[in-house]
Amino acid sequence: MSVRGLLLVLAGLIALSITGSAWAGYADYKAAIAAAAGAVKNKDYVTARDAYTQALALTAKDAEKAAIQAGIARMYEYEKNYAQARTEYAKVGEIAGAPAASKANALNSIGRMFAAERNYSEARDMYDSVLEMTDAPTVYQVYAYIYMGATYMAERNYVKARAQYGEIVDMEKATPDHKANALILVGNAYLTEKRYPQARSEYDDVFELDKVSPAYQVNAHLAISRSYLAQKNYAEARAACDNALAVEGIPAASKTAVEKMLEAINKTENPPAPVQ
Repeated sequence: MSVRGLLLVLAGLIALSITGSAWAGYADYKAAIAAAAGAVKNKDYVTARDAYTQALALTAKDAEKAAIQAGIARMYEYEKNYAQARTEYAKVGEIAGAPAASKANALNSIGRMFAAERNYSEARDMYDSVLEMTDAPTVYQVYAYIYMGATYMAERNYVKARAQYGEIVDMEKATPDHKANALILVGNAYLTEKRYPQARSEYDDVFELDKVSPAYQVNAHLAISRSYLAQKNYAEARAACDNALAVEGIPAASKTAVEKMLEAINKTENPPAPVQ
């Protein structure tokens, strides 16, 4: 390299350090991760990717490497570069000591990327891979069923969608909230077909489960309210909201959702007069 070329390279490196580029170098793994988190907060995904990439070289722990690699993939996902996101998520599975949770999450994420491009068959293959894992945490298999159901909903195959959600209800290790959410999703599939009694039957089953959190109890009541609103049965729609507000320990966010539902009922029943 000529002297002039070397000077140009040095000038470029100095400029990078002055502008605070992520490639200025981080003292340790934690510093790189903190920088990545800050960049993500500012939606600076390029800088975040650079920080994550440096963090990979600053840790020898496979669990941390797997988490970082997933972080790199998410940056592409945020940019809607789904093809590259899939490539990066796939690298999680190539890390020998990556936890089963990280591998399952990566497979589900690859599936979501395919689904985002309406490639539902490929997406379901990824979700099936999670379900075939013998060491995958239950929560990731629950997500796999939910995501798979969503692909069938997108294809308007409501029978298969309900079948996927129903698998969660039958899972021995699924939590009461997982099962409650699955029942609501089954009901929603019926609701989409305007099969209102069947939808409400699924929503009602939520109240037969033990130890369902107040939030999901409220969600079930709201689902019932929506089904009645769709039929313009405003009295029953309001009654379902009243039942939701009566749930013991109702979270603030759930209470707000009920109040918004009541507003929607009022507006639907009493639309504003047309402007003359």
